[in-house]
Amino acid sequence: MVPDCFDAYCTVWHVPTPHESEQCDSWELGTLPQQTCLRLAERLRPFAASERWVFAVWDGYGWKGDSQVATRLQIPHRSLMIFEGGSADVDQVAVRNVGFQSPTLWWPVTCDWLVRTDLDEHFSMFGGSIDSVEAVLRDPDLVAKSTNLEADVSALESAGPE
Repeated sequence: MVPDCFDAYCTVWHVPTPHESEQCDSWELGTLPQQTCLRLAERLRPFAASERWVFAVWDGYGWKGDSQVATRLQIPHRSLMIFEGGSADVDQVAVRNVGFQSPTLWWPVTCDWLVRTDLDEHFSMFGGSIDSVEAVLRDPDLVAKSTNLEADVSALESAGPE
């Protein structure tokens, strides 16, 4: 679920960056690998008018202390816990007992763009300005592909990043 208010969209595939490829050589289901998540955040930082970002994390991952979360967001088939922090917090907000989990949704408080990672997919959807999407597509450490909101998720999964 990415809003249709952005100028452009792309998929960012859950494949390890060159730095992570020694540790993991396959696609991740439902999470960006940690270094890929950090790289994407670094790439998107110049396109955010605010350094304050919002992170929404699916509560079904079984977090310790999730009953202490004051704000929740209900989306179809998911209940999300909401956290706010700086852009550098993207890889800290969703660390579980079993390892790293990227946020389900994240965006700057100014809503300049949005990243969505569904637990059932091998890619994340990104919506933003044309310039921000082009920056993601050009990044050699990210495996990204231009798309639109009408694209069928099953077809995207079948086609893969190629």
